[in-house]
Amino acid sequence: MRRLLTPLPRALVGTLCSIALALSMSEPAMAQPSPVDPDTLAKPPPPPAYVSENLDSGRLAQYRAWCLAPEKPEVAIGACSIVLDQGAPSLEDQARILTSRGNLYLSEGKPGEAFADLDSALRLVPGRADGYRYRGKAHALLGRLDEAVADYTTAIELAPNDGLNFTYRGDAFVTMGRLERGLDDHQKAVALVPNLALPWLSRGFAYFALGEPKLAIRDFSRAIEIDPRLGQAYRNRGMAHAAMDEIDEALSDFTSALQINSTDSEAHNARGVIYAKTGRTDQALAEFTAAVLLQPQYASAYFNRGNAYLIKGDKERAMADYISARRIDPNYPEPPQDILEEFFVDLPTR
Repeated sequence: MRRLLTPLPRALVGTLCSIALALSMSEPAMAQPSPVDPDTLAKPPPPPAYVSENLDSGRLAQYRAWCLAPEKPEVAIGACSIVLDQGAPSLEDQARILTSRGNLYLSEGKPGEAFADLDSALRLVPGRADGYRYRGKAHALLGRLDEAVADYTTAIELAPNDGLNFTYRGDAFVTMGRLERGLDDHQKAVALVPNLALPWLSRGFAYFALGEPKLAIRDFSRAIEIDPRLGQAYRNRGMAHAAMDEIDEALSDFTSALQINSTDSEAHNARGVIYAKTGRTDQALAEFTAAVLLQPQYASAYFNRGNAYLIKGDKERAMADYISARRIDPNYPEPPQDILEEFFVDLPTR
């Protein structure tokens, strides 16, 4: 009898595989050089093209403060550009501004722009450990994992007591399938910075990938204790519960993740799997549809929605979703033979 849903371990591991790269968005903010007036910060600076004259030192200092205020990236990126256009006072300061703007581009999901800035900064001042870490993150988001590992390793050599350098190298190793090597880095990170949620979240993922969901749940729970608003931790703990067939706990965690971030497509897809497994097909369809609307290239959500449509007897929509899933990822299974025979009646025989 054909399985009606994506096998749960495959679906969950596939969903989690993105976390090692997405974790870069959770890094603690860079230290700010000085307080910024919030009323002034709320007013975005004009684009660089509008700055036709050299700014006086006081105004330039204000743009520099905006640049180094990462809580408003749409303001900070423009301010960094103005400071660079006006000319930073030293190579070290120029490198710092480029590093700040590169990190802001990372937070905006623009790894190409980030890499250009971070690479330029390191050419100016090669000894910045944070610059290598940030450039490593850009490499990772661009799929260049070997280069990412090299940059993280340099960051570790320059700052061996910074646990986040081990965290990101561990994430890269896990994404490459070098799970034991990644876990070793995460062990070091947790020991160095036990009061940050990110290392616990990363180590939990490594344990999950190694087939240790109980240990993963422990680490995800610790991350939640440190940061109760960390939606990824609830979502990932839910997946670990689901892998152990702890359905109620999984559903509770997926719901908590979506209460924190309603645009989490992976949480919608995972909650849809739980609904489908417990006979709530209409609710499952709603979750899978939300997932593909949020992430149009989400093969797993299309495949799962196709299975849900098949349960409902809607073969036409099921076929369309199976085709979408395989168009995105050819590794997904062929649709059931009876659907193929119904929709492609002239299939050649072998």
